[in-house]
Amino acid sequence: MTLAEFENDLRVNWTGEGTISIHGTDHDPLDEIEVREVLGAAYLEGDRDAHARSIARIPAAGYLPYYYGRLDDWSLLGTEDALASL
Repeated sequence: MTLAEFENDLRVNWTGEGTISIHGTDHDPLDEIEVREVLGAAYLEGDRDAHARSIARIPAAGYLPYYYGRLDDWSLLGTEDALASL
C-alpha cells in the first residue's frame, strides 16, 4: 500500500457553476452513476509535485478477492478483426 502526497503551486483557481455529462465504455461504465446534483465547478492551472512512499504490505491472501474485481474484457476491443486484415 502506498501513500501519495502532493505539493500544489496554483496560478489560476476559478470556481463557479457548472454541468456534468458522464459517458462510459464497456470497460468503465461511468454512465451508470446517477448524478443527482452538481455543487459547483472549478478550473485550475499550476504545478504539482507528487511524492509516494510505501506505508504497509497487504498479504496476498487478503488482496486476492479484490484482484479479480477489475479485469478488462479484451474481446470487447475488437482487435481480432484488425489482426485478420494484416
